[in-house]
Amino acid sequence: MSNLGLERREGCRRIYGRPTHSRRALVAVALAATPAAAVTITVDTDLDVDLANGLCSLREAIVAANGDAVYNDCPAGSGPDRIVFAVPLPATILLNDHLPTITESLAIRGPGTGTLRLDGDNLYRPLHSSRTATAGSASATSL
Repeated sequence: MSNLGLERREGCRRIYGRPTHSRRALVAVALAATPAAAVTITVDTDLDVDLANGLCSLREAIVAANGDAVYNDCPAGSGPDRIVFAVPLPATILLNDHLPTITESLAIRGPGTGTLRLDGDNLYRPLHSSRTATAGSASATSL
C-alpha cells in the first residue's frame, strides 16, 4: 500500500497498525452516554392555540417539551427543558381547554409575579404534572 501506514485487513481499515473501528465504537459509546442538554422554549403569544401560525403558544411549548420534538412553531425539547415567555406585559392567557399534562422534566419560568396570568375560567386546569414524570421535575415560577 502507501507509505502512510494505511492498509486493509479483514474489512477493517488500519492506521499505523491500529484498527480504527474500536475508536469509532468508543466515540459512539461516549456520545450515547452524554445526557441531552436542556432547551429553552420561548412562548411568544398569549393566545391559547394549537396550530402552525408562526407563533409558539404555551400549549404547543408543553407538547414540544414532552415529546422532545418540534411541534408546530415551537422548537424541540431535549431532556429537562425550560419554558420562558416573551409576550407584551401584563398578559393573560385565557385557556380554551386543559393544558397538556406535563410528562417530562420541565421548568416554566414566568416574567415576574403578577405580570402573566393563566386563566382557566374555573373550567380548565392551568398546569398538571403526571405521576410518571421524574420526581421534582415540574416547576412553575413567577406566574
